[in-house]
Amino acid sequence: MTDVPLSVKFPGGAYVGFNAGVDRRAAEQLVMVCGQAIAQGYSEITLCMTSVGGLLEHAYYAYGILDALPLKITTHNLGSVQSAANMLFLCGDQRYAMEGSTFFFHKSSFNASEGQVLTEAFITERLKAIQYEDNRSAAILAAKTGRSVEEVREWQNAEAVMNTDMAIKNGLIHGVKPLSVPKDAYFHQVVI
Repeated sequence: MTDVPLSVKFPGGAYVGFNAGVDRRAAEQLVMVCGQAIAQGYSEITLCMTSVGGLLEHAYYAYGILDALPLKITTHNLGSVQSAANMLFLCGDQRYAMEGSTFFFHKSSFNASEGQVLTEAFITERLKAIQYEDNRSAAILAAKTGRSVEEVREWQNAEAVMNTDMAIKNGLIHGVKPLSVPKDAYFHQVVI
């Protein structure tokens, strides 16, 4: 929204496109765009997204800010929301998906750097960190969906892929519908 003067407000509302992996830059850009929407006087935005997921620490950052902003956020899955991107999707006060959309869950992982020496102490600490991340993400997912932490952990352990019927049943979405952007709306694509 940086190309529009702050005094301009589009009557059709604000729409934000997010089609990126979740990394530091993507999280920062998404938070910045939402902050600019508030500065332009919007109290609601629709976050239109697909994402292969990414790094949980950046998803937690964006989730924490988006969830705290004085914005009503509607999220809309346009294809597939995976892994850490589920955190961003669940910031929606109202959550929808297009027919055929999917959601993918899995446990946390660790990618060792090439040439990294793996000692018992290092592996033990990494395991604790992975377990913490799994517990933290499961707690957030459970709180947002109304499911138990144990149920969410089952999704992660099974590497579950949910279609829209399963997503409704499990509290991820409130309904299935195509995205509709009014012609008098403002649309901003997060560009990484």
